[in-house]
Amino acid sequence: MEFDFVGQVTFEGGYISAYSGQAVRIHERFFRGGYNFRGFELAGIGPRDLATRDRSALGGQLYLQNTLQLRLPAIIPDSYGITLSLFNDFGTLGYLRGVSSVCDMDGDVIENPVTGVPTFIPASCIKDNMAPRASAGLAINWRSPFGPVEIDIGYPYIQQPFDRVQAIFFRSTTSFY
Repeated sequence: MEFDFVGQVTFEGGYISAYSGQAVRIHERFFRGGYNFRGFELAGIGPRDLATRDRSALGGQLYLQNTLQLRLPAIIPDSYGITLSLFNDFGTLGYLRGVSSVCDMDGDVIENPVTGVPTFIPASCIKDNMAPRASAGLAINWRSPFGPVEIDIGYPYIQQPFDRVQAIFFRSTTSFY
């Protein structure tokens, strides 16, 4: 019986800047999570405005990421088209030009509907600390008749309190012949 392990190491990064010192628009920034940083939701890491109800992701102008992946030997016949891999994703996302960790204190005071206690809500509270994040887990790949299917089961072991985690991520693509 033959046991084949296949390793993969990838490094990637990106930086974006606007012309003449202008701000980079949110739809042009980098967002990481889901299929490209497993263990976290889509846009689950990086700068956030904590004053918004949904803690909105703001994206970042700089990201760096390293992925280590080890494909395991087949435990079922190759004809099923299923492979298993262990992965470790490590990286960071952030840098909103001119912003690090800022809370705009021009917000409102509202009364908590449950306790009746007045609570100050800032207009915005942006957290952007370029802290490292890391996750590890298992990737299950299937070469289905309809195209590749991948299920990632990831566990973030380095994260920030405002990050959004997601243990299971499913993705599928189609292929044309």
